[in-house]
Amino acid sequence: MIAVSALRQRVAAAVEALATPSAWRESRWNYNDFPRDPGTYAHLAFAVGAPITRFTTIMESYRHKRGADGGLVDTEFGLRWTFRLRGDRQVGDYDAALDAEAALVQAIAGASLVNAHIGQTQARRSVVGDGAWLLGEVSIVAQHRLALQ
Repeated sequence: MIAVSALRQRVAAAVEALATPSAWRESRWNYNDFPRDPGTYAHLAFAVGAPITRFTTIMESYRHKRGADGGLVDTEFGLRWTFRLRGDRQVGDYDAALDAEAALVQAIAGASLVNAHIGQTQARRSVVGDGAWLLGEVSIVAQHRLALQ
């Protein structure tokens, strides 16, 4: 069994461990507030959140009555990130942002899978702030056992 908070920390640690020319930094803002407004954006910043955990089947929700095995759940994680696009190099920086996103996905795939199965479900991105920032989000699902007692 593994707690949702431990999985969130594994994903964040995997991203921070990326060996890139510029290091990724976990934002001080929580996932729901990141990015708060353009004044708080930072290049290669990210936040990891876990907005949904659900039982894989209705029977798993009753599993706690059978002992300490926990229930099999799917927890959805979101990893929001920012990337600065320079005005004189937007297309090149956009491509660099896509490469950075690919590195994020590879880091998540390489995160510790002890007691969990992690997979990417989708990636979304949009350019905001008069073309100055790319805001992205990678969605992840982790299947794991959650303690119910």
